[in-house]
Amino acid sequence: MIADITAEDAFQKAQQIALRIKNSLPEKIEAASFTLNSKLPFKAVSVRETLLHRVSDLASPAVFLFKEGNFIAGIVLTRAVLETVAVTFALKREIESFLSSKRIQEFDDFLMACLVGSRWPDAETPARNVLTFLNHVDKKFQGYRSTYDSLCEYAHPNWSGVLGSFGSIEHEAHILHLGRTDRGATLSIGITALAMSLGLFEYAYNEMIDLLKMLNDNFEDDSGST
Repeated sequence: MIADITAEDAFQKAQQIALRIKNSLPEKIEAASFTLNSKLPFKAVSVRETLLHRVSDLASPAVFLFKEGNFIAGIVLTRAVLETVAVTFALKREIESFLSSKRIQEFDDFLMACLVGSRWPDAETPARNVLTFLNHVDKKFQGYRSTYDSLCEYAHPNWSGVLGSFGSIEHEAHILHLGRTDRGATLSIGITALAMSLGLFEYAYNEMIDLLKMLNDNFEDDSGST
């Protein structure tokens, strides 16, 4: 997934997309704007727009953190962006599937899992496994899952996320120097993943415009309700 792009170019791209998303955030969704015959179109748009807000809340501070040299925090947020992008693609895929199959309950189950799903053991609506969504994106954009896994190495308290980022060993003197290490590779991995994932998010988000209209139109002549 990570293209041949410099860290500087990736930073500029991520910054531009993050700002573009921030400036396009909707403030409300009116149910009256959709068909009265089904709640599904309103639910689907609700998922789409809350995902937009989530991506904005993650991407803007991630860009700032990378600029300030706080690579680990930036990578943690970027990893969350990749997960959110994966759910966005899942929403697009589920809308397309419903328009083909017309399986109302299956589609509604997915939407409710996105809206109110939880991983708590007693949750009435279980959340879906985001790794499944990540793997689906990887089928279309090869390398997406491996990019996510590389970010996990920094997000988790492994070598990359702890000693590799905050320690430098002076072997002959047997001294461990502490503090952020200057690792250009870490910045390159993080900011490039952020830029590419934000580009994918915009693609999936915009591709749903026509799909959502088709979804709403599907119920216009339907006298039933869901």
